[in-house]
Amino acid sequence: DGGAMTVAVAMDFCPPLRGPLDLAVRFSVVWTCASVLVVKKVSHEGDLRRWRDFLLDTSKQAAGALWAWLVSVHWEGCGAYWTGTVLETTFGVLVEYLALVLLSRLFQEATGNARAFSTGDYSGKDGILELRHYVMQLTLWIMCVTVMKLATVSVAATYSEHSEDEVLEVVSWSPRLELVFVSLLTPCALRGLQVWLTDDFLKKEGRPPLLGQLLRQVLRPLRRGELAEPLRGGDRAEPLLNALRVAGKAPGDAVPAAQAEAIEAPRMRKLSSRSNPPVELTD
Repeated sequence: DGGAMTVAVAMDFCPPLRGPLDLAVRFSVVWTCASVLVVKKVSHEGDLRRWRDFLLDTSKQAAGALWAWLVSVHWEGCGAYWTGTVLETTFGVLVEYLALVLLSRLFQEATGNARAFSTGDYSGKDGILELRHYVMQLTLWIMCVTVMKLATVSVAATYSEHSEDEVLEVVSWSPRLELVFVSLLTPCALRGLQVWLTDDFLKKEGRPPLLGQLLRQVLRPLRRGELAEPLRGGDRAEPLLNALRVAGKAPGDAVPAAQAEAIEAPRMRKLSSRSNPPVELTD
């Protein structure tokens, strides 16, 4: 049948690819990731990080990527492959970052050797390269990648079978275009972003500028208690707390009563004028 033949042709253009085409696609993705890291080192960091440390940091990423490929689920079809790529390069990066922070602290406290598990620090007390530190950090990173793979596979299992079809419908009219979008454009773009963000928190004193800022914006209200304090103080406390936040004061800070009243007074007058509008007298 014509319909069955069309489906068969489309599946031939979907991952997993085989032969020279598969090698060409993988080489393109690897070349893109390597280029992103080199450009970052040369143009963005300069001499802030030594080439030795840069190569060691990059080798950890390469080993982690190889391990992820060995233990990965081979996605069948364009939709599943695209979903897996997006999950690993977005949600997966967040999981790796959180796992690295947690495991590093656990091993530092358990062993009492903070330097060995300080990411990106491969030198001993005398400044000489300690390969043992590198091996420990590499092992820790492999554990983080394993956690990421388990998390992304679990999340992918909850997706509807046709959820990704809505995105790929834009390019589904051409099997070759869909192949380029799923196997080349999406992996090159997202894997490039992934290695940049991952390098941010794998290097020494690695606090990811982009990912870290997003996390701080999300967690800052929880740390300052801005979500809990209005509930504790009742509904009447919320307007005053909002005014204090605008003024730059945290809910727990001590604010003089006169200052609080001065902040709240204009808002109360405005509300009063809205609830009691002036009455015009007519003849």
